Order: sequence, then structure tokens, then C-alpha cells
Amino acid sequence: MLHNKPKAAAVYIRTATDNADAVQNQKEMLYVYSKDHGYDDLRTYIDCGHTGNKINRPALNVLTNDINDGIVNTVIVKDLSRISRSILDTILWVDSIYSKAMVISVQDNLNVNDFRKYLKYK
Repeated sequence: MLHNKPKAAAVYIRTATDNADAVQNQKEMLYVYSKDHGYDDLRTYIDCGHTGNKINRPALNVLTNDINDGIVNTVIVKDLSRISRSILDTILWVDSIYSKAMVISVQDNLNVNDFRKYLKYK
């Protein structure tokens, strides 16, 4: 299927404000997690000053394209609200990349792909 480690992992960071400390805090947390779990080839995608109410954001769009192009096969986020504040938008985004990348939410202690396999709507 997917998720063979040689491809790059993506660290995705989103903050609603231009607060550099918030970006740095997320970055440090995600880099430590990535290192501890053997993800050495990291690409960082940052949407600083972008609300989570909209799914159309510059760095998230680039990340989605990189997933679809086979450059990235793992996405690591602080929590799922970094993708979107809308649960529906988050589910739809994860569903759109499911066969190409796994999504790990550090604070939620969740690999979304592990949970998704139990959903029976497909």
C-alpha cells in the first residue's frame, strides 16, 4: 500500500496569528516527535496567520500537491485542528489523501489512518 519510510514526512504548522512563538513551539514539538519516531527526511509547511475556518491555505495546498505527487507520505500535526477547525473539512481532507499518506496528530495521540480503517462508509 503506502507509508514506506523512504519518502519525506511533512510537518504541518498552522497558527491563526502571526505569533512567532506559537510557530516555534509547534515546530519544536513536531521535530522532537519526528526524530523520536525515525522521521529524518522532514519537510516543513507553515501557514502562519491563517484561520482554521478555511481549508484553502497556501502551505496546506502545497502540502496536498506534494502528497499527490508522491513526495510526502506522512503528515505530522500538533492536533487535528491545525488542518481545520471544521471536523467535516478535516475528514474530507484526510479522506482525499488517505491512499497516499498517513496523518499523525501528536497531541491527540492518533494516527488517523489507524482509526479510518474502521469506518465502513467506503
